[in-house]
Amino acid sequence: MMESGLRPDHVTYISLLSACSHCGLLERGRFYWFSMMTDGILPGLKHYAYMVNLLSRAGLLREAEELIVDSPFGDGSAELWRILLSSSIVRKDLDMGIHAAMKVLSLEPDDLPAHILLSNLYASVGDWDAVIEVRRKIRGLLGEKEPGLSWIVMKNMVHVFSADDDCHAQIEDCRIELLRVQGNLKGSELFNSCF
Repeated sequence: MMESGLRPDHVTYISLLSACSHCGLLERGRFYWFSMMTDGILPGLKHYAYMVNLLSRAGLLREAEELIVDSPFGDGSAELWRILLSSSIVRKDLDMGIHAAMKVLSLEPDDLPAHILLSNLYASVGDWDAVIEVRRKIRGLLGEKEPGLSWIVMKNMVHVFSADDDCHAQIEDCRIELLRVQGNLKGSELFNSCF
């Protein structure tokens, strides 16, 4: 790009940092991070997320934490802390993991992925009492969630459906139609590739 006279922009650096993160290219990632600054591009949340992921996966949890704290997003981004929490599980760093989990949960108390990661962290170090306690909280969160809804509009009328909902006036007609469509799909390649 540079030889062609094109200047990398923030999207270019997101792509570069993403590739480095996925491939574990720590030094190359650091090079692009500092090149971005030299080019006068201020890193956004995605830049920080890939850099935190890269550092964390390399086992540099303290450096990743410092990057989060020094970022403009540290106090408000559950995503960055969740990345650090996830890597703490792999490294079995209970203190860092708990610290990261508390940061996420202070921002989003009902964050189900954070609770699951915290449970996995405790399991990774064999603290089964803590695992049971966190899983109890997870069950409570799952019980409080609203079901997902689907809807269609037919003849200017909205029809709303949710899982295990038998309240719709035409539920039997809906089931018959679903079975008919499913029967038509059974012979198709699309059905066979999905099931």
